[in-house]
Amino acid sequence: MNYYLSLKTQEHPEDGLALLAKYMKVAPYLIPRSTNDEASSNVLMHPDLHLDNIFVDPETLQITRIVDWQSACVAPLFYHADVPRMCAHRVPLREGWAVPERPGGFDSLSAEEQRKIDDDIESEILHKYYEAQDLELHSKEEENINGVGGLMTLFRDQAVLPVDGMVEPKDYDTARENSRKFKEIFIGLAKDDEEKELFTKLWPYQEPVDTECL
Repeated sequence: MNYYLSLKTQEHPEDGLALLAKYMKVAPYLIPRSTNDEASSNVLMHPDLHLDNIFVDPETLQITRIVDWQSACVAPLFYHADVPRMCAHRVPLREGWAVPERPGGFDSLSAEEQRKIDDDIESEILHKYYEAQDLELHSKEEENINGVGGLMTLFRDQAVLPVDGMVEPKDYDTARENSRKFKEIFIGLAKDDEEKELFTKLWPYQEPVDTECL
């Protein structure tokens, strides 16, 4: 999207391509060089997450839908180091993780001034809480992904399961049985139901397709 164009000006495909070409020329200089594959790998980001765009099941409290994807983009993780708008505190944050407190003389302020201070404190707490949760979830996800990677390496080295999931017809039954058996072992390593659900999603092999049914 070209934010420098007037909303009244019709945008054509060649305009977007020309803008993309300019971006690609400068893109290599916008991100610091890094040997960290996780920071430099391309990931999908939805930049407009707020309560109107997120649907939650009132019974399970689980997210069921996310809408309004027109500003979504795929870019290096470095560009996505931000807090969603619904959680962002848009003025400078105080350093550290201490819970912000009301200033001295708060009781002597007008109701409007007190409400402004309370709103700012609530916004800052929400921002810090999101950052703390994000770091914790990232650390947990990294640990799980590393664990899956280790298992996949073990399976590959022992020739238990194919790396790409493809097998010869003569090995079909063996591959299916191995996949089921080791999936059960892998999911069984989970500490609770939540982790068990995550491990189920992380398992990279789907049930092999029986060609006789095609």
